[in-house]
Amino acid sequence: MSSTKKVSFIKSLINSVIALSIGVVIAVALAEVVTRFAMPIFPGMHKLDAKGEPVTFHNVAPNSVYRQFSAEFDAQTTINKDGYRIPNAKNNNPDVVFIGDSFTYGQGLSDNDTFVMKYCTQAKLSCMNLGVPGYGTIDAVERLETFLTEKQIHPRKVYLVMLAMTSFLGAGNDLYDNIKTVEARNNPKGNEHEESESTLRKVSNKILQHSNFARVIKFHFAPIIKKAFVVAPEENLLQEGLELTKQQLDKLYALSKTHNFELEVVLIHPVQDISRGSYPETFKAIQAISPVKVIPSAQFFEPNPSDYYFSMDGHFNKAGSDKMVELFLSVD
Repeated sequence: MSSTKKVSFIKSLINSVIALSIGVVIAVALAEVVTRFAMPIFPGMHKLDAKGEPVTFHNVAPNSVYRQFSAEFDAQTTINKDGYRIPNAKNNNPDVVFIGDSFTYGQGLSDNDTFVMKYCTQAKLSCMNLGVPGYGTIDAVERLETFLTEKQIHPRKVYLVMLAMTSFLGAGNDLYDNIKTVEARNNPKGNEHEESESTLRKVSNKILQHSNFARVIKFHFAPIIKKAFVVAPEENLLQEGLELTKQQLDKLYALSKTHNFELEVVLIHPVQDISRGSYPETFKAIQAISPVKVIPSAQFFEPNPSDYYFSMDGHFNKAGSDKMVELFLSVD
């Protein structure tokens, strides 16, 4: 090829790339405008009072009533005077206590739709829901210990509902949350894992905050995206998470002996752990570090796990809550 033809070819290629880029920008801009009018989606989840005004108090602030509001749900939420989500335990002395994170607490679900409320109503049990959004195993066990010692509760049984996935470590996964908790306590100024995650999360959140088109894509395709983009954790990080979680399970088991309650550990999974078929590895790893037999849950959500989770939010929807009720009734 002559030098003249090479120059001509390069110019043509550059012009094509420019034209394609402009076309993509115009298409995305057009999609942004169209979706804002045709399918506006409210960004994120917010706590609102009865009048629709934002509230800033903690998720389990005593004597609080608020709405969890997002594009996917509008959920009435009631926290009683003792700082846990209803149902109220009879005489504040429950038959069964549930500890865990936002899945146990019931993010996205109204009071009567949480699996704790549904199960305890059907089983005619006095129950206490100590789940708190953002809690890993460390925080959950400490919260239970506080209620056992300071509020002098005497449960017959305690369920730890643990969200975990060994092939991906991210926020909400107990294995990773426990790492972050320990590092935050040892180094309040921050840590490398937190900085790495927060950078990625900040970019993602910034896009979702400002782009309705991005929110529409996530609304419709989040389970597929989560399934496709799973980055395996470094082995040393996974082992650290497992070791920290083992310590808490051992501590919880010791509490069960001291306070004479039956301990049950229920393993739940992010939707992508089930859809990818990687949940058996997660179950094997958690069973290996648990002092009691772990109750599996994945089989209740097959073969279409995305039917049981909010697409954008990622927590159980009403159908998922019903599946958890099936699980607990089958354990009884």
